Amino acid sequence: MANYQEFMERADETALSLTRSSQNWTAFLETAARLYKYPYNEQLMIYSQRPDAIACAEFDVWNKRMGRYIKRGSKGIMVSDGKKARYVFDVSDTGTREKSRPFKLWEYSEEYDSAVQKMFAEKYGSDSNVFFNMVNDAVRKSAQEYWRDNRRNIIDIVANSFLEGYDDYNIEVKFIDAVSTSVTYSVLSRCGFEAGEYFEPVSYTHLTLPTNSR
Repeated sequence: MANYQEFMERADETALSLTRSSQNWTAFLETAARLYKYPYNEQLMIYSQRPDAIACAEFDVWNKRMGRYIKRGSKGIMVSDGKKARYVFDVSDTGTREKSRPFKLWEYSEEYDSAVQKMFAEKYGSDSNVFFNMVNDAVRKSAQEYWRDNRRNIIDIVANSFLEGYDDYNIEVKFIDAVSTSVTYSVLSRCGFEAGEYFEPVSYTHLTLPTNSR
């Protein structure tokens, strides 16, 4: 079994590969969308080991809380908070017993449209009834707020990214565009939409490094 350092190196290599193409980035977003409860660094570690993971949890969660067992021969997926490592298992690594709790991923359906529209109107001031527009507008507003709160920190770390070389205004514009595209794509993917159909190739321009930076 690979050791901790090897897993971390694999995750670092995967991180570098994500911005080499829009295909790489959106493939990661689809996995991250399913694992939205995990922070980015752990999403990345899971993706580097099991890009097809559906729902991950630690052994005790599957065994004690869900009443499921880990199948013989299953390999744990290492994740780390930077201080210590632990292993999680995907639902596909588990099996059921007679008293296992039912497991089903939540799904979005049209019956939720009115409630979702009301929430977006109240929380984000949305006046649209189109799911893509509601999500994209809300994500963009959140990205703008994040920029305002973290502007200096972002500007200080743009070296060797797609933002390097731009002035502050253009960094802001491109950062917000990149975040909006990525988060909207993830939300659409998790809700069962074909996210790629909502974006043109130019949408990913600010998400990949220029050729001479790779």
